[in-house]
Amino acid sequence: MSQYREITNKYLIAFQEGNKDEFANFYDDMKGIFARYAMRYLYDKSLWRDVLSETYIRISNSIASFNRLGNGYSWILKIIENAAKDINTKESKYVAVETLENLYVADDFDPYSEIDATIDLEYMLKDLDKSYLEVALLHFRGGRTQSEIAKMMDVSRSAVCQKIKKIKDVVKNKKTNT
Repeated sequence: MSQYREITNKYLIAFQEGNKDEFANFYDDMKGIFARYAMRYLYDKSLWRDVLSETYIRISNSIASFNRLGNGYSWILKIIENAAKDINTKESKYVAVETLENLYVADDFDPYSEIDATIDLEYMLKDLDKSYLEVALLHFRGGRTQSEIAKMMDVSRSAVCQKIKKIKDVVKNKKTNT
């Protein structure tokens, strides 16, 4: 990693000094590494180009504030992460739970692989508080992380984790009892 730090700092300093072409060539050479890093944070992996474009713009706008003694590689990765999260928010297909209640979850829902048929989540979770259905839909259908759900619902991440575990157990038990 230190090799990336040294090289990145060299090109960021050149960019600070006005050599935009040299940095652009470096950025293009690093595109594969940066794209893979961006995809770690994207729901829609095809948006990696948007993230890299946004990152380049953000670097250009804030290059004057780059600390020459800092870790330029980490600085760029943090900008990529933030850009990816912002794009996720802009591209979000979040739909209120009320409109999702009648959706069914296909067999890829089951974390235990025992669920091989379409599941009516509303029916499976009818004995639980409505917040369990919301968590199930956001996590298993919407692809939201536990942290994102916790933030959306204004609860702790551990509370979401416990709900997901309970949902898995309820679905598993009801499936084996039918």
